[in-house]
Amino acid sequence: MISKIGLVIAAAVASEPSWAWAADDGEAKALVLVGAEHFKHREYDAARESFSHAYSLDPLPGTLLNLALAELNADKPVDAASHFRAYLAIVTEPAEKRNAVQSKWLPRAESKLARVQLVVPAGAEVLIDGQPAKPDPSLGVLEVVAGEHDIDVRAAGRDETQHVTAPAGAMLTMRSLVDDPAPPPPEPPHASFESPEEPPTPGPSRARVATAATLGAVALGGLGVGIGFGLAASQKNSDVKGGEGCLASAPSSVNCQHVNYDVSQEHSYEWASIGGYVGAGVAAAAGVAAWFLWPGSPVRVSAEVDPHQMGLAVVGRW
Repeated sequence: MISKIGLVIAAAVASEPSWAWAADDGEAKALVLVGAEHFKHREYDAARESFSHAYSLDPLPGTLLNLALAELNADKPVDAASHFRAYLAIVTEPAEKRNAVQSKWLPRAESKLARVQLVVPAGAEVLIDGQPAKPDPSLGVLEVVAGEHDIDVRAAGRDETQHVTAPAGAMLTMRSLVDDPAPPPPEPPHASFESPEEPPTPGPSRARVATAATLGAVALGGLGVGIGFGLAASQKNSDVKGGEGCLASAPSSVNCQHVNYDVSQEHSYEWASIGGYVGAGVAAAAGVAAWFLWPGSPVRVSAEVDPHQMGLAVVGRW
């Protein structure tokens, strides 16, 4: 295949003036000759550069075909396919060369390519692996060498990069920057009507604890007094019942004086016992009331007096 392509290029240079010699620009002619020499020695990249420069100076169809053939052999199938199609659009070229491009060389280039249908904002800049890319005008799609690529789309200050795997001969569709929804408008601030939280209830105050504890101790003490004097009164009662020698006929006798003393002591102990029990009950009740009725917040007392009525208000947490 390479030898046949070389023959085509040599023929274009040597025997068809319409390809290489129709231009008056001597530099373009010299570049075509240099490119043909590079191609002959399989220096395809150097040949491609010479033919590209010559075509920019004098865009002859023969130079375009030479450029496409050099690109095909330099493994630049995207550029080669685009230039082969441009050559096929020149209907004045010999049919045999156009048929060779149509049946052999263009299919060979396209067999290494994949196509990507881009859906992007108008005027977007497209880069493939960091290099600017443009869709082929004759196809309206983007051609890439089959394989892995990073396609970067830039428009209106936005940038999106997608990594794609493009198998040979495949047609891919890629959407970029067109599906991005507009950012939602900020929500207007709204007032919050959350009810204030109740402050945590503090623990019992020291005064409350001390008062309840003191009254509890007094109640225990009173209970002890009541029990102690109760036992003493019981003992005196036993002594009175067991007493002997006190005769009604001699109330002032010594024995009767002892009995009378014991009776008096018994009564005293009984009253002391009763007083202890009563005091214990009062202290216990006061302690319970102090614990459960102690004010939880400062107490405010207010009074209102007029000629017709009098009022007293006590405010606080209980």
